[in-house]
Amino acid sequence: MLNVVYDYQVFYCQRYGGISRYFYELATKLRNHDEITPLIFAPVHMNQYLLNCPPGLVLGKYLPFIPKMSRPRNWFNAALSSLYFRSTFKRLSPSIVHETYYSTVKLASANTKTILTVYDMIHEKFASLFRHGDRTAFVKASAIKRADQVICISESTRNDLLETLDIHPGKVSVVHLASSFTLDHNVAPKICTKKKPYIIYVGDRGGEYKNFQSLLDAYACSKRLMIDFKILCFGGGSFSSKEKKLIQQIGLSPDNIEQISGDDSVLAFCYRNAAAFVYPSLYEGFGIPLLEAMNCLCPVVCSNTSSFPEVAGDAAEYFDPYNVDSIVHALETVLYSTGRSQELIELGKKRSCRFSWDICAEKTADIYRALI
Repeated sequence: MLNVVYDYQVFYCQRYGGISRYFYELATKLRNHDEITPLIFAPVHMNQYLLNCPPGLVLGKYLPFIPKMSRPRNWFNAALSSLYFRSTFKRLSPSIVHETYYSTVKLASANTKTILTVYDMIHEKFASLFRHGDRTAFVKASAIKRADQVICISESTRNDLLETLDIHPGKVSVVHLASSFTLDHNVAPKICTKKKPYIIYVGDRGGEYKNFQSLLDAYACSKRLMIDFKILCFGGGSFSSKEKKLIQQIGLSPDNIEQISGDDSVLAFCYRNAAAFVYPSLYEGFGIPLLEAMNCLCPVVCSNTSSFPEVAGDAAEYFDPYNVDSIVHALETVLYSTGRSQELIELGKKRSCRFSWDICAEKTADIYRALI
């Protein structure tokens, strides 16, 4: 029997999010494996996914999100973790501790195997975009080097890791992620029902590597796109004052661009009713929104860099994210061709079937077994 413990790191700082969703899905699926006993150790957390876990899977308590309380919550978790590893771990005798994020300190005891998942190498490849003093790359390198095994979420991320750090290739495996989205046709929020068709952009817009400004520039370069479609930004917070200034300078009005937020059911509805999903990022470790869009029958238009071709395959219209004209051409190719749009929807159905949390869990279980 393999006792696998997932640490608290990501759960104390994420209410929702791709990383916490990944570990929630992984632990839930592995609970059905006869030879593996998973446990999420999150003494104090604010994660919504953990509220849906079956009894016995989570050791910890939920506390609602309180602004400016992340540092005290982290300290409290660290203190409880130290006590827990000295006492409870002796009783549980974990075979493996799967760390959910990067830390310079090994949370497990010396004789316990450690696994680390690496999500991307953005801080290493785009170091100039992060503020001076950002220690993410340093902490990540430390965590990778002391881990017994490393899981990357794409071949692209694995290649970038091996090019950046002196790590033996045999220590680094690849396990693809999946999408948790299921389309509920009975959900029809009042939002997103306006008559003007829209292009949907999902997630954070901050950081130059997200390339949001290039999307705006491309949109503003095409008069017919501006007339026929609007851009709907889902999530990522309200537009900042800097973004509002940029939108105004480009010449866009509220009729051209809108920002909304909501839960997964609202997002799924927005995907389903979009004319296309656009993903202009310069780099992503995997890109779960690609699969979300495919699962919701939304045609995908995205960058041709990093992990995008690995995930989307032939089910996307690609563009060069550094070239505004290329973005315009790709969008217009899909948006003004019913045939191409429908083709991408059909290809997306087939492509998304290659990725599932069951497959992710089974491949991860194989790595656990091989490590012990």
